[in-house]
Amino acid sequence: MNTTIFFSPEDEIDVELKTKITEICTPGVNKTVIKADLEDNQKRWLLVGICLQSIVSTTLRNYTEPVVLSLYNALKLSHKIHTQTYPNQQKMYPKSTRQLNYEAINKNHSIARIGRKPDIANYDYKVGNHVEFSKLFMQTYMAHYTAFDETCDLSALLSLIVSIDTFPQPVKNVAMKLRSDVRNPWAHCNFDEWDTIRYQTSFQLMHQLIKCLNLNKTDETNVLSELTKWETNGFLFLQGYSVDQIVVTELRQQTQILAEYALKMKAGHDSTFIKVHEAMSLINDGIASVCKRIENIDINLNEQQRVMEEINKDVTILYDRTSTIENVNTEQGLCIEGVMTNIQELNQDVGNFKSESLSTIIKVEKLADEVKATTEDVSYIKSDISEIKENVGNFKNYMSQSKPTGTIFFYPPNRSEYFVYRGKEINQIQSEFVNKDNENHTLVLCGLGGCGKTTLAIEFAWRSQEFYMGGIFWMSAESENTLEDSIATLAIDVNTTGKTFKETFRKTLKWFSNLNDRWLLVVDNADEEYLSDYIKELLVGSWKRNTRGHMLITTRRESNEIEESMLVKPKYCICICIFGPTEALEFVKRRTGRNDTNEENAVLSLVEELGGLPLALEQASAHIKSIKCSFADYVKRFEKKRIKLLKAAPSPRKMTKDRLAVATTWQLNIEYISRESENEGLGTAAITIMEIASFLFADDIPKALINIGNPVVEDSALIDTLDDDVGCRQIIEILTRFSLFQFMKDMSLSVHRLVQEVIRENMNNDRRYCILQHASRMVKKALDSCVTPNHVLRVENKDTKRGSLFEWSKLAANANTLKGHLLLFVKNDETRQEIFFNDQMLKILQTTALYHSINQRQALALADQEQMVQIITTLSVDFVYYYELTSIKIPLLQKDREVVLECLASVIHDDNKEIENVTSVIVPYKSEILREMGNKAFNEHKYHDAIQCYTEGIRSCSTGNIDSRFYANRSLAYIRINDYEHALNDASTCIDIAPDNWKGYCWKAYSVSFLIKTNSLSSNMKAVGIASACIASYKNNVCRSEYKMKICYPVLNYKMVDNPESLRQEIMALVDSPFTTLMLRQGRYTIRQPVFTTKSIQVIGVEEGVEIDTGNGFCVCRIPSDGFPGHIEPEDTIYAHFENITFLKGGSQIGVKFNSVATFYRCKFSNGDIGCEYFPKCKGEAGCINPYKCKKNYESSLWRKFANTNVGEVGAAGVCASDGGTIYIDSCVLDRCGGGGVLSTGDCSFIEIKNSTVCNMRQMGIEARQEGVIKATNNIIAGNQSHGVAIGPNGCGYISGNIIQGNGSEGVWSGGNVKKDELIGKIERMDEKGASRAVLCDNIIRQNGLSGISLDGGYYEVKGNTIFSNWLWGMMVKSRSYSYILNNDICENKCGGIRIGHNYTAAVFIDGNTIRDHIGPGIYMLNSTSNSLNKLKSRETKKALEEQIKMTPVADGELSGDTREPFISSTNVLNDNERGIQHPQNVFSLIVACCFCRKTSQQLKSCSRCKKAKYCTKDCQTKHWKTHKHMCKLLNETYSIEVQMCHTQPNTLGVPAASREEFTINLRTFSPTLVGIGEGNPPDRRSSEQFIVKIQSGKEYGYYDPFKWLIVYDQTVTLDIQLSNPELYHLCNECGVLTGQKLSAKKIFCWASFKDNGNTICFHTYNLPPMQTW
Repeated sequence: MNTTIFFSPEDEIDVELKTKITEICTPGVNKTVIKADLEDNQKRWLLVGICLQSIVSTTLRNYTEPVVLSLYNALKLSHKIHTQTYPNQQKMYPKSTRQLNYEAINKNHSIARIGRKPDIANYDYKVGNHVEFSKLFMQTYMAHYTAFDETCDLSALLSLIVSIDTFPQPVKNVAMKLRSDVRNPWAHCNFDEWDTIRYQTSFQLMHQLIKCLNLNKTDETNVLSELTKWETNGFLFLQGYSVDQIVVTELRQQTQILAEYALKMKAGHDSTFIKVHEAMSLINDGIASVCKRIENIDINLNEQQRVMEEINKDVTILYDRTSTIENVNTEQGLCIEGVMTNIQELNQDVGNFKSESLSTIIKVEKLADEVKATTEDVSYIKSDISEIKENVGNFKNYMSQSKPTGTIFFYPPNRSEYFVYRGKEINQIQSEFVNKDNENHTLVLCGLGGCGKTTLAIEFAWRSQEFYMGGIFWMSAESENTLEDSIATLAIDVNTTGKTFKETFRKTLKWFSNLNDRWLLVVDNADEEYLSDYIKELLVGSWKRNTRGHMLITTRRESNEIEESMLVKPKYCICICIFGPTEALEFVKRRTGRNDTNEENAVLSLVEELGGLPLALEQASAHIKSIKCSFADYVKRFEKKRIKLLKAAPSPRKMTKDRLAVATTWQLNIEYISRESENEGLGTAAITIMEIASFLFADDIPKALINIGNPVVEDSALIDTLDDDVGCRQIIEILTRFSLFQFMKDMSLSVHRLVQEVIRENMNNDRRYCILQHASRMVKKALDSCVTPNHVLRVENKDTKRGSLFEWSKLAANANTLKGHLLLFVKNDETRQEIFFNDQMLKILQTTALYHSINQRQALALADQEQMVQIITTLSVDFVYYYELTSIKIPLLQKDREVVLECLASVIHDDNKEIENVTSVIVPYKSEILREMGNKAFNEHKYHDAIQCYTEGIRSCSTGNIDSRFYANRSLAYIRINDYEHALNDASTCIDIAPDNWKGYCWKAYSVSFLIKTNSLSSNMKAVGIASACIASYKNNVCRSEYKMKICYPVLNYKMVDNPESLRQEIMALVDSPFTTLMLRQGRYTIRQPVFTTKSIQVIGVEEGVEIDTGNGFCVCRIPSDGFPGHIEPEDTIYAHFENITFLKGGSQIGVKFNSVATFYRCKFSNGDIGCEYFPKCKGEAGCINPYKCKKNYESSLWRKFANTNVGEVGAAGVCASDGGTIYIDSCVLDRCGGGGVLSTGDCSFIEIKNSTVCNMRQMGIEARQEGVIKATNNIIAGNQSHGVAIGPNGCGYISGNIIQGNGSEGVWSGGNVKKDELIGKIERMDEKGASRAVLCDNIIRQNGLSGISLDGGYYEVKGNTIFSNWLWGMMVKSRSYSYILNNDICENKCGGIRIGHNYTAAVFIDGNTIRDHIGPGIYMLNSTSNSLNKLKSRETKKALEEQIKMTPVADGELSGDTREPFISSTNVLNDNERGIQHPQNVFSLIVACCFCRKTSQQLKSCSRCKKAKYCTKDCQTKHWKTHKHMCKLLNETYSIEVQMCHTQPNTLGVPAASREEFTINLRTFSPTLVGIGEGNPPDRRSSEQFIVKIQSGKEYGYYDPFKWLIVYDQTVTLDIQLSNPELYHLCNECGVLTGQKLSAKKIFCWASFKDNGNTICFHTYNLPPMQTW
């Protein structure tokens, strides 16, 4: 049964919201947009609490009670505890040292104490039942439950399990961790603790505990299913997805239950539940408000439907009356016709007399006309004089139609040319704001739709621009989305965008609050029934408390409702009424340009008919002015048209007076426009364009949308008219003439929303289909013709300037509005779905996905992309268009989003300037002019304006050619407005560009000082500020005497150091005061003895070329107190800062220990004790520091199952934080240190490294282990021989914005909860303490020697990364790695996208990723061992596998080889995976981007040899040559690979024959799935006939090694050899498919032949055979 949804006439609900409301009310549809206004940390806390209380507690009660009861009964028999008395009571729990707490039972706690000691002699020791018995193991305050029911909370249950030995040890272990790591932190209600990692830990422990309990299969399945349901819905809830109304209702119910439970517990003595109850009450209110919204929607819909039915009855009566009147009129008409005949006869007689006096009459009439014209002229002159006098008498108002010159922040729409001076309202607004000129104040303009609220706000904004020197801003609050768009647009302009909208919102409000000058913010159309948290914060938040800001809000709300929802008192609400007679008369006269007093009665009659509604009067006046008709004639026509509209009205909702007035005036205008268009040769084009505009974004419709469409619209009138610019201008002219369009800006138009609604309501379904089809084609044509994000993200457009996406952003808003109407149309008429399945819809959805992603609505962006992909599958889309649609990752990767934001609209631009070509820039000024404008604004103390000018100046410069003065000046401007965070960033950038610029150092010193004082920056950075102050003073001595410098740094000590020994002495000297700065000139400083810091110090190279050899030891640490003389008190923390220093190769590691802090800025490192040169693949040859050991280990490693064994002696990292040391590294280069680059190890050790290069290390680039923490942002981590980044065992890392490429092992490895035998690779034990934690976001991870990312145990969030062209998998997840894999772009990895191994109780959530272009699978999951056992038919094999399972160590509650099913959402895009074997030429033909960096470009250059591989730059080609040189040969069409048989060996499964042990027996076995193996005819070595061979890559998971042994055999296995050949190695690994294990070993079939009597074997690669089954 279909349900019809009615919306009230007053509702201006967004189309998408209407669609969703319809879905809510439509049976069978569960998708709804429901969002609770809670912080993410609150959501996590809530979800965990629900699961603990409703699932875990309930399960444990059922599990615990029988055990306790059994134990109680046993002790009754053995110890008579039910009858015991003092002093013979059982004091200890049998077989343990645990004392029993008798105070907890029989109300013993209420017995008065003797002194401070309990009166134990008077205790009642009889344990009456098993519930009382359980309390003996509790602390007294926990023992207030009466049964194993809801009064017995989780804390008590876990304490019981931990305390009683009857429970299995695995259960006790997990219960103890759940209590300490989850339940107790949850009860403390510190939301800040509930980050992603703790949330993941909680769910994994809950799963693990349920598994440990060994419940019966049915119960365990049900409990785990319920837990997984909450885990999955919680994930969707946290990711911002819309969730079902059912889920929200259940969430509220569970929240209410939890709150009530906390209230009961709070009434007892457990004080922890007071916090829980308060938190639950707060959250429950939030969720309740969401549910209330849904309920009210239902109530409103039902009420509207009831009202509509009643109105239908009234309308039927009105129709009947109208029909009766028409019948009477018809009868009277017949009588009148008879009378008219008689009159005509009389007139004929009179005519004779009239002809005689005709000439006299004509003269009189001509004279009367002249008098009338003169009178009108005099009237107009008087009116003009009166208006001039009025303007002269008023204060200076800005009356121009152009944007004020010299004003940076001015956002209001264009003002109305015909605004009627609403003197009372304008004066009231002005008076209120002037009286509150130096404090924040809010006024509200309220009234009906179409009464002129927005027009009045615009007029006030334009008139008051000189009053508001801080700027005038405009935001639309029509819906939450439009507000987000307004905020995002402003944030882009003022550089306050964050990674999430929440961050953007807060930064932008902070920017507002920092404005020194007076400012005005207009919030238009705040009409939503329920204001979102963002709108509430904007309107009534505390951010504006101390500002000089004024806010003007327009809304349709009543004043009493405004006070309740917006906290604005009624006295500050200005009701904008319809025009009164006087105002209406003035407006109509001004708008029509007619001032005849004789027509005033007719005008007033018109005003009455139109209800005084300004919108309707505007349209009527435009009509009268255009056709020059009389007011009386218009009124007659209006009345007739209104009756017709009432008859034809398809829905009662159109019957309200204001809507009917607008509909009638619109219909009259349309009819005349139709006739006028015919006369002007436009046909029906103007009407059609107006209808199209009713489905577009009302506030801003670019002229570019008025086009012939692509494909061309099926409307000849439109085609003929729009084929040139003249026709387009004609249409715009005629529609603006009749006030149906208004100019928003010179390049954009606007339409009133009420007019749009009226137009749409007057369309039948066929016409609506036609118009929507036209609109979608026009939108596509406009999008095809403008600069899009696809253009600006191409590599050749890397310098595309600010403003180049200005037009696209407007088109995107229109595409989004149109999409909503298309969705609604298809939903209402499912027979017309073809309008949705076409190329233009693909373009619209791609655009809206980008639009939502830019504005940080990622859930909507993913939904649009998902819909686009679904439509693609139904169409025949060519490769070029497909690539254009899918080449940009949705949600936008952070780096792509930053590029797009840079190209969006600039606040400093010329709105009147049309864009002549797609690459032009809207920023109209050169960088030098912008700098001078900024300087001028700065000198006038307009610091925000100055910042904006400097910002635009930076954006107008080409990359790598930015004047450092921009950053220096902007930094100082930020300091002036107390924005020290931005000031510090700009000062640092200035130093990077121009190290000799003293201003950069000076502003940096100020910024650091104030950030530390406000606790915005760690005090660990104190030495950085002192060093910057010293450098500034050194470079410009005036700095030292500046007042601000003396305030920030009252004492500055610095001295020059000339020789190495002096340097060592100064560092270790006890007599100098702390924080002395040592300045070094160019030269080498060799320190021959170990150095330990005795005090805080700064060491700075004031000239280039300062080198330090750290010798035998260099440690920043606090030495023991006994090392100091008695009169010297050592510092609690040592701070050391090093700047512009090179630490030489051969020097020792720089260590930072024992609560000391070291900072490094613009330094270079090659130091550290040197390990084996070729670690981790050392063979004991040249470069090895322990040849005997390494050679032996290498030979042993050849027999390992896996080929990624580390062989070689390790060296020392260049920089190491240990035992609580802290290191900050910024803008440094670490190149070829002794071992790794940086290492953080030990509890409380921390390293932050940013903006640096870590390359060519013998081991890992960056490493954290044993509770060490690493934070790495915006670094290049490349060419390291082991992992790029290694986190674990038991490490913690935040890795963001890095380029991680070309490393020998994984780009990022993290884990450590399994201990392996290094010789055979067997897992010896599970070490749960070794689990690591990491957040990996916004990195580029490419071309690494194993997988891009390998997660090997721990808790992870992997988000927004680009992972491509890694030698094995994009990602590997295994060994209990609880992972969120979100919004990554994973492509072209050699084995596949994501591989999930045995992951036990850890969950994997895969959402919003693009996984594409793999020869192997996009996502592959290893089956649980239990599933594999069920599939095995052989008893022997099954038994062997079972034995292996028993021997494999696992964590408590887990089965070996067990794996939870991953959650894979529908928003993932999996495309073109499982390609199968590819010919080399096909591999490169599929690549439409640079083969190295994968950036798209239309100017790629081909490799000069193969002509197939393409590159964007010479540098990319050079870096790629190492691997490409082998494939380059294979791309030759006639190329064959020849291998001498004497260089091959008999197959030993990838082990060199020389390395085989003496008595090893090589058994060759094959899987039964290989059909045909061992059959066929063996190859003849004496013949040149071709045959098929299989080439296999050998061992699993091996490092990239082109000289690795390959296995080659034919079907008969007569030929069964192994050989080494780089070309074949690349052929197999880049073009082959995975073998049966689906891990990393690959195979490919190839034609081969012998020559030279079998002495040479040839492999022919120009043509590959079909895939074989053997």
